[in-house]
Amino acid sequence: MPTPPPRPPNCTPSLLPFSPFKKGTIPVGTAPHTTPIAYEIHGHGPVHIVLLMGFISSMYAWRPQIQYFAHEEGRGESTVTAIFARDVVEVLEGLGWVEPKSVHVVGVSMGGMISLELAALIADRIASLCLTSTCAKLIQPVRTRTEAVTNWISILTPKLSHRSQAEHAADSIFPRKWLKDHDHRYPEYKTNRERVVQSMVTRFTFLPKQPTHATLSQGLACLSHNVPTSNLRAIAEAIPDIVACTGTDDQLINPICTDLLIEGFGGEREGVRKIIFEGAGHAVLEERDEEYNKTVEELIERAENRYGRSVE
Repeated sequence: MPTPPPRPPNCTPSLLPFSPFKKGTIPVGTAPHTTPIAYEIHGHGPVHIVLLMGFISSMYAWRPQIQYFAHEEGRGESTVTAIFARDVVEVLEGLGWVEPKSVHVVGVSMGGMISLELAALIADRIASLCLTSTCAKLIQPVRTRTEAVTNWISILTPKLSHRSQAEHAADSIFPRKWLKDHDHRYPEYKTNRERVVQSMVTRFTFLPKQPTHATLSQGLACLSHNVPTSNLRAIAEAIPDIVACTGTDDQLINPICTDLLIEGFGGEREGVRKIIFEGAGHAVLEERDEEYNKTVEELIERAENRYGRSVE
């Protein structure tokens, strides 16, 4: 394995158990009304993976994927995280990631919605697309309408403490059975609930609080999100390697949305696949990280081979 280049001087430890190879901000928008978008790059290899996180979450929720793709011995992928499609385009241009079919886009929940919009903007640059727990248009969730409205109001209502906020988020995102289970990889925690709640509390404590207007804007963006079938078909024609994933117990995005995505892409075929995680909830990337990482890895390898590149 080649010796990695020295880390830039501005690379300080983050909330992850490892430091990024590079981090910073890139201004997006038209001057003088620009907004700095934060990003982190983990790894320094030739394969570029863009990770787009969901509603009112942060890049640190990608911890299992960043560790797998950028920090395990022998791996050299580069991973960047940003938000909103046009902003992502400007961030990628700022990083110089502009070559044809040079990026692999992975989006979860609202990040998956952004990924679809991104694919419509720069399909020529995207080698593969992984859409997780997301939709082309929001439909009736698995819960009753009353339960769904109550849940969203609770999510948007300020909590008395970081812990109460984390407890509610855990109940909304993860299945009850999984929360009660124990992951042998983390012996210091008795249950998955204890682990994910503590992780969220840490993030809520050290990250700047998102302004209420920004949270509401994101919520409205989700509600108004609508990618017509004609656009989905065009995306599938321009990006041959696509995977759409869902958990069968997702209580935030109805799993049927994944079926509708695949239908919009013209159905399953070579290159376009649907992956179902039985018993998983909204955050399959956390609940079933080993299976999920392999799914993403196989997708990337298939796309790299399609364009005459090999992944070591």
